[in-house]
Amino acid sequence: MRIIITEEQQKKLFIPRKIDEREEQLKGEIKKFLNSIKDSFIWDFLSEIKVTYEHESDYEDIIYTGIDGKDLNMPTINYTYIKLIDIYGKEKAKEMSIEFNKTSDKIKDFVIGLLDNEGYTVLYGWGEIINKGNGNLEYKESRVKKVEDLGYRVVSI
Repeated sequence: MRIIITEEQQKKLFIPRKIDEREEQLKGEIKKFLNSIKDSFIWDFLSEIKVTYEHESDYEDIIYTGIDGKDLNMPTINYTYIKLIDIYGKEKAKEMSIEFNKTSDKIKDFVIGLLDNEGYTVLYGWGEIINKGNGNLEYKESRVKKVEDLGYRVVSI
């Protein structure tokens, strides 16, 4: 049996609605987080912080990229700390180092939380915060839930 409906009847049957607001809520949370860290002095030294996470080995890594676009490894960070001592003195450099580590840990925890926030296992994922200059930060991420399934998200403030 077939039922034939007119266009007017079809308009009454189909009621547009918001099915899921979680993505917008999540983008709002990301913007709020980016606002909370945008004034940190670390952005005077960094153009990017990238957090990677691999579920199988429970491996987390954080990669820093300097303003010059080069990756900063531990010797470079230690060298920067020594330069801070030369510029600000030992006490101020120590305070800045502690603040850098706190902000870095806060970013790492936030990104890992985002990568695993939807209740499924992330096989591999990365999230990065990019310093666009003048207090503008952007968050990008990618995650692999299954080998053939990639997910992306980009949020800017």
